[in-house]
Amino acid sequence: MASSCAAAFLVVRRPCLNGNTSLVAILITTITFAAAFTLPGGYSTDPGDEGLPTMARKFAFKAFLISDTMAMCSSLAVAFICIIARWGDLEFLLYYRSFTKKHMWFAYMATTTAFATGLYTVLSTRLLWLAVAVCALTSLLPILTKLL
Repeated sequence: MASSCAAAFLVVRRPCLNGNTSLVAILITTITFAAAFTLPGGYSTDPGDEGLPTMARKFAFKAFLISDTMAMCSSLAVAFICIIARWGDLEFLLYYRSFTKKHMWFAYMATTTAFATGLYTVLSTRLLWLAVAVCALTSLLPILTKLL
């Protein structure tokens, strides 16, 4: 009886939950896509290196690219699952809720990591204390939200 009540609740509430989840997933995808093309530090205008990222050799820049890509891929997977879930059966919907929750959390963590490493890439050469402070604050966000 309890499972059928939960199933009925999921079926009735699914469009709203699905719409909110897909909206957030698309927003994260948009943010990470834009961040990939507006790279920290910009592009080089030096002859021979024209169009290449100026910070390409830094470890923090590579970490930025990896975390940004992981956030975009994870949020795209959630958006795709949200579209497919509209035609799925009940078992798929139950699995979909668990899958999207885990992947949205991962996208959130990867986005905050991309933010921190992007700012660290730009700030570390002149304001190391500020770069470290930004990394410390952003690393606390996922931990605090998970605890709440």
